[in-house]
Amino acid sequence: MHLIRKVATTLCVAALTATGVLATSSTAFAGGNGQQVKFYDGRGCTVSKCTHSIMITGYDQNDHYAHACVNSNGTIGFPLAGWWWKGAMTVDEYTGWNCQSSTAYRFTFASVPANYGSDWWDVWNTSSNTGYY
Repeated sequence: MHLIRKVATTLCVAALTATGVLATSSTAFAGGNGQQVKFYDGRGCTVSKCTHSIMITGYDQNDHYAHACVNSNGTIGFPLAGWWWKGAMTVDEYTGWNCQSSTAYRFTFASVPANYGSDWWDVWNTSSNTGYY
């Protein structure tokens, strides 16, 4: 009797666990359906302009068109954690904080793979993929 109860309890727990996993919304993790982006401002400041915030525009892990703003953390590379991206994206650079300057002054095109061996994809604003407004 004790063995039957133990087996029944184990099966119930397994069934509830499987149901919970299947019922969760689709999120990306471990590079399986999009990546979080870390932006590297390799071009630095121009004569009068420095990047203080960026606006990323593209598609998220659920193929929804999305955009997000992040402020620079004072380092060359700054992450946009908690957002998962895949496919083509644009990164607009702003001189103001919170993407609030009147206009973006520089843009970068990037392509983020849906599947990658890491949670993070590095985006650099190099001369081959960057332009000015």
